[in-house]
Amino acid sequence: MSTDAEKIRHLNDLVLNSPDFDRLQQMVGHFNIFRVLRLEHYEIRHSNMLAWLLDPKESHGLDDVFLRRWLMRVLHDFNNTDLQTIQVMSWEIRSVEVRREWKNIDVLVVITLGDGEKWVIALENKVGFKQGKAQLSRYQKKIDDEFNDTHRRLFIFLTRDGEQPAEDAKDYLMADYGQIHRALKDSLGIKSPVLGFEPKILIENYRRLLEEQFMEDSEIANLARKIYAQHKEALDLIIEHKPDWIRDLSDTLSKALKEIETELSYSVIGVNKFYIRLLPKSWNSPSNHGRGAWGGVNASVLLDVNLGIDRVKFTIVAGNTPEPWSQEIWENPARFGLKQHNRGKKPRKFLSFHILYDHRINHPENQLLDVEEIVKDLIPKFVESYNSETNQKVIQNIAEFITQMPD
Repeated sequence: MSTDAEKIRHLNDLVLNSPDFDRLQQMVGHFNIFRVLRLEHYEIRHSNMLAWLLDPKESHGLDDVFLRRWLMRVLHDFNNTDLQTIQVMSWEIRSVEVRREWKNIDVLVVITLGDGEKWVIALENKVGFKQGKAQLSRYQKKIDDEFNDTHRRLFIFLTRDGEQPAEDAKDYLMADYGQIHRALKDSLGIKSPVLGFEPKILIENYRRLLEEQFMEDSEIANLARKIYAQHKEALDLIIEHKPDWIRDLSDTLSKALKEIETELSYSVIGVNKFYIRLLPKSWNSPSNHGRGAWGGVNASVLLDVNLGIDRVKFTIVAGNTPEPWSQEIWENPARFGLKQHNRGKKPRKFLSFHILYDHRINHPENQLLDVEEIVKDLIPKFVESYNSETNQKVIQNIAEFITQMPD
């Protein structure tokens, strides 16, 4: 194990004696609006940007150059002999319609050519999450049903990591962000002299972001790998002490939940890195106290907020409750407004029996997230779920049953 003196020496060597590190800082240290706003890992932001770039009528000034260049690149790289890329270059385009989230499809492009021929392009974009079960095939059916009279229907699966379309979605062409980067670079080379200042800066920011964050074979990625090989000890030390985003999420979320305690009539009674524990006022009765189930929290039945890598789950839990009491909930969930379950033997000590709200987090691996944005998105959805008629009935039923809990 390295001593503190050796660790400091490794860090000094990285900072003072690495021209490659200085060069990398120069390459990635410039202003980028997407990094400032922490948008680089949010799938919806990339889809918004792509929809804007693909629409010739939008304010970017690229006309249909990016649309053609990107589509040609995808077709060429996929080596689809039936769809000649030269066709796209020779198109006489009459109109282009770009839709976002049409029937849950990320980006839909409807192209009408001069002779009336129509092409429909359905783009499914995955930055952090993987494809859902039968997701792509469901989207394909929607397109086939809605646009069955079009000349061509293209299905494109855009991913960051080269994920393959599922077996039931073999018609999808695979695409990556390197193709977008190259199409943007080509488009800027063609249209740069006539672009406005603001859109040119925005497009260039986005192109640089893709090179830094999404391209494994870029100059930046190769330089970063070289620096890591030369200064592994120093960089491992930095990674070991990088900010703990789950702890930050716990601190930020617990503060936000405390701010709405009065509104929702509960109390925040415990906080650690992975759990926040809430006690609805109607559950704060003597029969719910004194069994020491949750480590310093004086309640047996509570609302547990579990913080994980990709989700925040609000669940009603019970611990160390008398066996007849918990057995009644386990065997007769409908009595309390809970969903019927098909589980095995009842847990002996800790029982989880109702999810009030389950919030998914778009969390690309090894990337820090903006916890304030996560909490800002989460809180109103939790409030809506907590106040729903179904959940309020469950909370009231549990409150009444708690008073029947034997000592």
